[in-house]
Amino acid sequence: MTTEEIVDLLNKDLVGEVEAILTYIRHFLVIKGCEVSREIEEISIDEMRHAEWLGDLIVELGGEPQIEHGSLNFGGKRMDDMLVRDVSLEDMAIKQYQEHIDAIDDPKIKKLLTKIRMEEEEHLEKFKEMSVQV
Repeated sequence: MTTEEIVDLLNKDLVGEVEAILTYIRHFLVIKGCEVSREIEEISIDEMRHAEWLGDLIVELGGEPQIEHGSLNFGGKRMDDMLVRDVSLEDMAIKQYQEHIDAIDDPKIKKLLTKIRMEEEEHLEKFKEMSVQV
């Protein structure tokens, strides 16, 4: 796999992180003032850290970070609908990160993507737990 192809995959991951950040920020603002809101805010901060790591790696590889997103789907107006969307975003991220881990041979990049995927798995479990509480 060429460096350019790796940068393309990392940019896809970065775009996913941007979508998650924007979605989670909206969710915690809309449902502000409860434990679920605080938990979502913490997860959005984790996603910002993931975006920074990916952006740094893309630049290190000579690429340009793609800070963009498609049409945002916030999942609805009710908290339980928002949490369903959050679960979906985490599930998609985990699958995409695993595909990229499998496709990339560089051990340093695989290590970072594995670390992010593991945090996304933790987020998925938290969102599932929050969904049960609502």
